[in-house]
Amino acid sequence: MGIDPNLAYLLQAAAGAHPPPPGPVVTLGVQTLRGAPDPFVAMGLGPVESIDVSDFEGCTHLFDLNATELPPGLRERYSLVYDGGTLEHVFDTRAALRNIFGLLRTDGVVVHASPVNGWVEHGFYQFSPTFFVDYYHANGWVPLGAFLLKLQGGGRVTVHPYVPGMWDALPAGAITGLWLGLTVFRKAPGARWDAVPQQSLYCKIYGDPSSTPTEAGLAYAPPFELADGVVVAEDRVMRPLPPPRPGVGHEWHAHLPELERLADTSEGRLSPLLLFEDGRPLGPPHAAHEAIRTRGRGLYSHWGAWLHFSTSDNAPPGDRIYTYALPRPP
Repeated sequence: MGIDPNLAYLLQAAAGAHPPPPGPVVTLGVQTLRGAPDPFVAMGLGPVESIDVSDFEGCTHLFDLNATELPPGLRERYSLVYDGGTLEHVFDTRAALRNIFGLLRTDGVVVHASPVNGWVEHGFYQFSPTFFVDYYHANGWVPLGAFLLKLQGGGRVTVHPYVPGMWDALPAGAITGLWLGLTVFRKAPGARWDAVPQQSLYCKIYGDPSSTPTEAGLAYAPPFELADGVVVAEDRVMRPLPPPRPGVGHEWHAHLPELERLADTSEGRLSPLLLFEDGRPLGPPHAAHEAIRTRGRGLYSHWGAWLHFSTSDNAPPGDRIYTYALPRPP
C-alpha cells in the first residue's frame, strides 16, 4: 500500500485546509510514499505509526480491526487516521469503524482511500462514497472533502469532486474502469460511531430529509486531471448558450441539436459538457430531470438535443450570461 503524488495532493487539499490538532498519525496498514512528498509532515503532524494484523511489513502496533476492544494505549491517541486501502479487507466493517472512532482524538481527522469500482477480488468490499458520507453524517462528523478518482494510467487520474446525490441518476454501467474514492471527515465534539444510517438516496425518495446529508463542507466543482500530483491545464472550447426557454418548475431548456451525439444516454454515456453562469460553474451535471425541476440550484442534464438546467438561485436567467465548455478536439 502507498501514497502516490495524486493522493498526497488531494489529501493536503482536503485535510490541509482544515488541519487537525498537532499530534501523531496512524496508518491502517504500513503505507509507503510512492514518489510523493510526505503529506503528514506538510500538515505539521507526526510521528507516523501503523497498525496491522500481521508484522510482516514491520508495523508499529499489532491489532486486528475486527476486534471488539482497542488496547488502552491506542485510545484517542491520534490526530489523523489514514485508511489507504485497508477497510475493504476487514470483514467486520462496523467493528473497524468503531475502532477508527476510538483511535481518534476529538477534532481529529479520518481519511479513507477506498476502491469504488473495478477491483474484483481485491478485498471483501468496494465502497460507494455514499457509504462514508451517510455514515459520518448520521454520527455527527464534519465532512472536509470527498473525491472520486478515475485512474487513467501513467500517473494520471481524473478527479470528480463529490457532493451527496450528484450521481443518483446515473444509469447502471455508466461507471467503468478503475475508480477510487477519497473521503475526509473530522471527529467533531459530540460525534459518535454507533448510529446506523439509512441510504440517503432512498431517504430522498421516501421523504425523510432529516436523514439526507447536507453539502456543508462539500462543494461541487468540475472534474479536473492530475498527473503525478500536478493539476493538468484544461484545454476546453467555450461557447455561448442559445437563449433558454422556460420548462417546468425551476427547469430551463436550451436547444443544442449539433451536440446530440455527445449527450447523456440511458446506456451510460456521459456528456462532457460543462455549464457556466457568469463564468462560475453550475452543477452537478447528469442530474435527474425531476430534481432539476423541483430542487434546481444549478443542477443540469445534457440529454438528446437539449440542455435541461436550473440557475444557481432558481431565479429566471435574466441578464446573466450562460456559456458551456467542451474539450477541444484533438
